[in-house]
Amino acid sequence: MDPATRLYFIEVDEPDMHKPLGDLDRLKAALEKDWGFEDILVAQQILPEVQATLRKGKWTATAAIHQDLESSRPTLIALYPGLKNEAYGIACDIGSTTIAMHLSSLLSGRTLASSGTSNPQIRFGEDVMSRVSYVMMNPDGREAMTKAVRTAINGLIENVCAEANVDPQDILDAVFVGNPIMHHLFLGIDPTELGGAPFALAVSGAVHTWATEIDLEMNEGTRVYVLPCIAGHVGADAAAVTLSEAPDKSEDLVLLVDVGTNAEIQL
Repeated sequence: MDPATRLYFIEVDEPDMHKPLGDLDRLKAALEKDWGFEDILVAQQILPEVQATLRKGKWTATAAIHQDLESSRPTLIALYPGLKNEAYGIACDIGSTTIAMHLSSLLSGRTLASSGTSNPQIRFGEDVMSRVSYVMMNPDGREAMTKAVRTAINGLIENVCAEANVDPQDILDAVFVGNPIMHHLFLGIDPTELGGAPFALAVSGAVHTWATEIDLEMNEGTRVYVLPCIAGHVGADAAAVTLSEAPDKSEDLVLLVDVGTNAEIQL
């Protein structure tokens, strides 16, 4: 396991009138001393909670640090009193017809629960091109479909957490894939340009954002990663299949076929 978010237990020095350093600064000093973290970013929602959390844990705490690239600054995204030895992530495939979700342990990699539901956007159009047409013909079409898919995803989060007896606040990482139109609508991007040649993507690279930015009901600090799209109608779902199956590491010729509402084939 090599998750982007990890938990780190620390013991923080208590306040000292002769060393007037703030609680958060002493916490950051402990993370640097014990775990080698330098220049940590701190998520805004942590600031009002630091003092109460440290006192509840009797000056011990577990810090959730997110760092998905070696070149990126580590970010403190959640803080728990005392020792916490479990955190969770979700993986979600937003299909045109069906949305599927897995809840996994970030420590063991074990899948704890899975759930799926029909994509409620189907009432706006049965296939991706009809949904683009709906956006083009209705001023509030994009907003309506974005809200519908996010509501469905929040329902799946509730389902997998209930099945595994997990608090949604303990979900600290989330990964999403989907075809380009599902990808754009989930992120609140108008997919109109994908409706005709040259099928221009608004963004083809990976997207890094926060759960609160896209109305997902998890921990405020949860980081969201959306895999890159490959081309105008070859999406992040195809990228995920390639990543997970690693056909480039095989000595044989490998054919990957995704038989969905849209079909992609990779040789």
